[in-house]
Formats: sequence, C-alpha cells, structure tokens
Amino acid sequence: MIMWERTFDGGVLTVDTSGNVSKNVMTGSGLTAVWSVQLGVEANHGRVDPAQQQVTVAHQSGVYVVQVATQAITWNVSSVDPVNDAAFDPQGDLWLVHFAGKRRAEEYTQDGPTGEGSGIINAGISAFEMFGDGTMALASYDRNIYLENGAGERLQTLTDPTAIVSVLQKLDNNTLVAGTTGGTAYKYDTSTWNATMVNLPHTKQTTFVGTYSQDKIAIGARQGKLSILNTSSFTELETFTGSGDVVGID
Repeated sequence: MIMWERTFDGGVLTVDTSGNVSKNVMTGSGLTAVWSVQLGVEANHGRVDPAQQQVTVAHQSGVYVVQVATQAITWNVSSVDPVNDAAFDPQGDLWLVHFAGKRRAEEYTQDGPTGEGSGIINAGISAFEMFGDGTMALASYDRNIYLENGAGERLQTLTDPTAIVSVLQKLDNNTLVAGTTGGTAYKYDTSTWNATMVNLPHTKQTTFVGTYSQDKIAIGARQGKLSILNTSSFTELETFTGSGDVVGID
C-alpha cells in the first residue's frame, strides 16, 4: 500500500504498488472495497486532491488521474522518465515530479507539456508538496527544501533539516511538516517559514505525516513506528510500534 486517505464520507481511498485505486469501507474484518480501478502499473505515489474528487497515481511510465465520483480515468500522461509524484495546481494543471533524471517538476495540461517547470534540483528530489497558491516545495538529497513559484523562480531555500527529507505534507494553509530519514521532523509556519524541530524516539525514515485530530499530528515511519504530537507545541504525546511502513492512520 502506498496511499491511505480517509474520505469526508467516512470511507477510505487507497492505492497499492500495482496501481489499484480503491474506495473502501471499514468493517470488522478490515477494508471492504466499494469499487476498484486496476491500472496495472508500477505505482510510485498516490495523492488525493483537497476536494477529494481526483486521485493521481504517479508511476514508472507517467501519471493516471482517476475521478472518484465516476471512477473514470480523466488523465493519462505518458513519460519516458519515471514519475515519482504528481499534483494539480490551483489552475487545474497537472505537475509531474521527477525525483531523479530530470530532477524537476514539469507542468502539463490535457494538451501536453506547457514548457513551464521548476528549476533543476541538482542533488535530486526527495519529497514534494504543492500549496494552494501554486507555490511548490521541493526537498532535496542535499537536505535543503526549495520553494519555487512554478515559473522556475526560486523564492526561498530552507536549510533547517539535518537529514534528508522523505515526506513533505501541508496540513493547512499555515503549516508544512517535513519528516526526515533520520527520526527528526520539522514544522514550518508558512507565513514566516520559521521551523520547530522534534527528535522522535527512533531513527527510522518518515513515511507518513497527517492530521490525527484538531490538535494532534501523526508521523509514521518505517518498521511500524507511529508518533502522535501536539500540533501547537510540536512535542510528542504518544508512540506506537507495529509492523511495516506506516502509510496512513484511521
């Protein structure tokens, strides 16, 4: 499983490594699929848009977009380079993110590439996030986070992380959380880009960041590590250990 997202109606959207996109309900025995779209690709990342109307599936040969309401495939973009993430900007254009090779994000419409893109991230990209105003955050293997405006113009470079950032997650309009490969995480106030850092009680790679409740953040990692933090103070409240990589919570 590479994506687990709770929906507004209480269901769960999932994407697995074979590109199977499913809407599920929780039952006593686990998940039961309501519908499933089998894309048959080697999927790298799944992402749900903020309105929960579309699921993007980035894969080794491009990107599919599945409409949640109808289960129709509304975008099918081919790429000779693996696509590691994909997200829509506020104008409805799709950005394909190549962590290696091209090492940049590129804008597409239904007619194809627009020619717009981020700058090349020389050390390669390790994580990506798109903001509601079109600003992009691109984390790199050089441990920096680069903020760009979508026209190849760099707005700011965040140098706080001391380890490679493996997950970038926008929690709301004012908060970005960066989880690293070394058991640390950073919470950014996006109005000032000031950072608050926390040392988690392990050194495992972050695999998931999400909202646990109104005042709590969940940070999941490899080998089943899950930490619950206070949102405002960014201090740890509870830690759990399971098995496998944490990709979501319920």
